[in-house]
Amino acid sequence: MNEEQTISGFVVFCLEAYKRVQGLSGEEAAALFVRHGVTDYLRDGFDVLHTLGEQALVEDISKYLECRT
Repeated sequence: MNEEQTISGFVVFCLEAYKRVQGLSGEEAAALFVRHGVTDYLRDGFDVLHTLGEQALVEDISKYLECRT
């Protein structure tokens, strides 16, 4: 698996975790991530963010969105 595939897999993992916790559909979560730049945030911060656990990632994404909505 190359680096791009690894990062893409991480973004999908985050999207799935966030949608599950927030009770969103995949379509709703994906639209939210794209509209507010969460996907770019996760890609840009991959080196640090991928070391966090699922709960910490969901909390971080929630805080990120609070600042942008």
